[in-house]
Amino acid sequence: MTQTLEAEQKQIIKNLIYKPPWFLANGHALTIYPSLFRRLPKSPYRRERISTPDDDFLDIDWSTVGSRKAVVISHGLEGGTDRPYIMGMARALNNAGWDAATWN
Repeated sequence: MTQTLEAEQKQIIKNLIYKPPWFLANGHALTIYPSLFRRLPKSPYRRERISTPDDDFLDIDWSTVGSRKAVVISHGLEGGTDRPYIMGMARALNNAGWDAATWN
């Protein structure tokens, strides 16, 4: 019984291994492809501005679905809340029932 369960678990894990499409087998192609071809409509963010003691500010863009669960999404150095990978992540989290906060 234990061996059967173990074999089933190994098969499940084996099936979970990601195999990219043949035309995106290169890691660089996997990175570049979405930025060239993924287009998303602008997300309806609600912007909240937080002033800081040093006379600066943080803009928090909320994408909400009325959840009690929230995730903070941080972009890269030259990114922003309007980047497709950030908007896509916010949309995916919203679809999974999470509110998302991104910041600039």
